[in-house]
Amino acid sequence: MLKIALIGLSSLENIAFREISAGLTSMNLEFFAGFENLRPIADKYNAYIVKSELFLLNSDFFLPRKNQTIVIFNSLSHNCSTPLSIFHNTDQAEIESMLASLENTKSDKEVPTADLSVREKEVLKEVAGGLTNKEIAEKLNISVNTVITHRKNLSGKLGIRSASGLSLYALMNGLI
Repeated sequence: MLKIALIGLSSLENIAFREISAGLTSMNLEFFAGFENLRPIADKYNAYIVKSELFLLNSDFFLPRKNQTIVIFNSLSHNCSTPLSIFHNTDQAEIESMLASLENTKSDKEVPTADLSVREKEVLKEVAGGLTNKEIAEKLNISVNTVITHRKNLSGKLGIRSASGLSLYALMNGLI
């Protein structure tokens, strides 16, 4: 039996996950209002479904378990290419597929990442650090236009348009 902890979800989201998982193989869902309630018993669970805010606040716990974690975003403005991310426009079939994939996932597997160049990774780290294009250009000794080009390439390869989405991608893939 797959034991899944749902952390920080609203009552409606909890009900939705219970309904979606009902048609799947044996899954035991347990709900936690916050991470502090889960931490003492967290290793009893095979997988985690967590709001993005709690994921970021407890990244020390979730990053080593990123292949066992589904992150739920509150906004459509994010466009993250992480395989286990749920947005408001994610349909039920995709969610069912993610839940089913958790059964076959182990924590030592790596999430495939896009083929980024060394310079793109450097720019991504600085974007995640909150620097502006001009500050990145000065720090890396390149032009602002080159930074903009690298950011466009990152957006194209990763499918992420926002700085917050790029930051989350960098965090989830161990680049920062």
